[in-house]
Amino acid sequence: MQRDNIWEIDRPHLVRTTASGSARKTSLIDNDIHGGLAPAVHDAFRSDPDLAWRVAESLVEAHFPNTLQEQVLQETGVEGALV
Repeated sequence: MQRDNIWEIDRPHLVRTTASGSARKTSLIDNDIHGGLAPAVHDAFRSDPDLAWRVAESLVEAHFPNTLQEQVLQETGVEGALV
């Protein structure tokens, strides 16, 4: 996910990867690795909450059935944080 310049993690040098380049879950857990949005993306969302909402809504629509979309937004806190 880091290759898309949207996400970043702290201490990437501690993360072991699979042959395909994905981070190993155990490596992330064992090293207490945290991640988040890259600063430029975070700043863009903070300055334009409507953009953040549209992106979140798009992701949920693309990856969850209609019957779960509202619940996913509520349970992840996205709805409350962006409305």
